[in-house]
Amino acid sequence: MLRNAVRQTKNYVHALLLRGEAYYCPLCDESYSAFIDRQICPRCRSYERHRILWLYLEHLLRQQRIRLGGRLLHVAPEPCLAKVLMRRFDYLSVDREPGHAMQVADISALEFAEHSFDVVICNHVLEHVYDDRKAMSEIQRVLKPGGWASLQVPMRSDAPTDEDPTETDARERLRRFGQEDHVRLYGFDYFERLQRVGLSVEAVTWKDFLNRETAERCVATNDPVFIGWKL
Repeated sequence: MLRNAVRQTKNYVHALLLRGEAYYCPLCDESYSAFIDRQICPRCRSYERHRILWLYLEHLLRQQRIRLGGRLLHVAPEPCLAKVLMRRFDYLSVDREPGHAMQVADISALEFAEHSFDVVICNHVLEHVYDDRKAMSEIQRVLKPGGWASLQVPMRSDAPTDEDPTETDARERLRRFGQEDHVRLYGFDYFERLQRVGLSVEAVTWKDFLNRETAERCVATNDPVFIGWKL
């Protein structure tokens, strides 16, 4: 509790010191003179990938392709997203480690009934999971028909997925997969993996729904947003 209070106070002070109009965070709905390290919101600590996802969800909402108020499962919850999602959905967060979410759960073996959720948010998780196909199948299983999932991962588009869940050397994982606790780096076959478990995949970048001025003010990433729809 004390650690959270200190962190919140630090964020509040940063936000006050960086008040301005040059940059905008749609998650905390505040404007700033700068982002920390040119990418991190001083108030909610969102990164580019969080802001671009939220902007796209707002776009889908305006198009009436999604709705608010359904039951939502947030896997390995990002605090900046959790705060806004809690206000708009029947929210439940899970994590495999105790103390990081509302419940402890294994994404590869979810203890929820079929068709339990309207939405699953599972960002930058699958690259850590030994059996990602099982995790994808579980996401598809717990989604209601017509439901959707946010499934952002680090990836490259010029090669297939490189993976080895048995690799334990941290330096080799860093070299091959980009991070010491990753077991794969996704490639162009990521879409096919999701489709095989019954999800219809949509991938967009900011150019598909934002003007350049908004993208630059929010420091939008060029990385795609991945949405999987359960038909």
